[in-house]
Amino acid sequence: MPAFKRDYYEILGVLPTASQREIQRAFRRLALLHHPDRNPKDSTSEEKFKEIAEAYGILNNPQQRNSYDERTASVADSANESRHAGESRFKGATPSNDLLWDVFRDILGYPIRGRPNAQKGEDLRYHLSIPFEDAALGRRVEINVPYDIRCPSCQGLRTRPGSIFKQCPLCKGKGKTKEKRGKRGVEIACKKCGGKGKVLRRPCLYCKGKGRIKQPRLLSFSIPPGVRTGTRLKVLNRGNLGAYGGPAGDLYVVINVNPHPFLERKGDDIVYRLAISFAQASLGDRVTVPTLDGNMVMDIPPGTQPGEILRLKHRGIPSAPGGRRGDQQIVIQVTIPSKLTSRQRSLLKQFARMY
Repeated sequence: MPAFKRDYYEILGVLPTASQREIQRAFRRLALLHHPDRNPKDSTSEEKFKEIAEAYGILNNPQQRNSYDERTASVADSANESRHAGESRFKGATPSNDLLWDVFRDILGYPIRGRPNAQKGEDLRYHLSIPFEDAALGRRVEINVPYDIRCPSCQGLRTRPGSIFKQCPLCKGKGKTKEKRGKRGVEIACKKCGGKGKVLRRPCLYCKGKGRIKQPRLLSFSIPPGVRTGTRLKVLNRGNLGAYGGPAGDLYVVINVNPHPFLERKGDDIVYRLAISFAQASLGDRVTVPTLDGNMVMDIPPGTQPGEILRLKHRGIPSAPGGRRGDQQIVIQVTIPSKLTSRQRSLLKQFARMY
């Protein structure tokens, strides 16, 4: 005769005189509350669920219940000894009779042994537009990403409170249907129930029977320097929740870089096209130019030629986070006036004769 760990009537919250119907009702209520599918990350609920299933497996079987009652009565004066005497034959959440299987079919829509394996959550994609400067130098950003969360009304069970599943009318509970392909017929997973053999009797009104709803979540992450349009940044475990206790998916942030009104990118260098006058190019000048770090003052050497490239060292894009930066190229464009006054024409002629 097996030994038992603790008071099974206490676990189910019923009296020792409870009827089989009362025991079944108590089990249904507690199983819905503590099932691992509803508490995927709660080890306490998982252990509680195993206790509930074990207690039901014993008390729902008339022969085992009689043995349990006789055993507990004979050792009532040594409860502490009986707690450590050993384990029962009923292990974990494995059902010991057909009725227990039926209970789980009603509550969950599938029998325990047919429970699907843990599945990774769906990956998410988020498109993010960022300024040119942020793409070049990198920065930390915050975004609101719409996630799937467990429905607060049905707790992911997809049904209204108190409702259960029913047999799929299309596949008659088999989970498979036949489809004709050419001259042969093949079995495929039922499209109506997804192969479970059960469908919702009364879907949850809040989530429309999906078990999940959309809710935005604030996420903070770093954009590395040097990203380009089309870059995909992978943020681990920030996708949708997994099914049946599986891990969350990943989040892919797709970058779109907004163009800068004056600056261009060339590898790790930044290019700026500076328009100066003929006099500035000939005589030299001090000018202000935009950079990734703000406006800077630089000198134009006398005799600068059109198309000549001047450089601002280490004002470009970092080759890697914390790495050496490229340069900023200043491409000289000399502007030629389209209209001259008579005095300007006279002075230019004098200059041409002297040159």
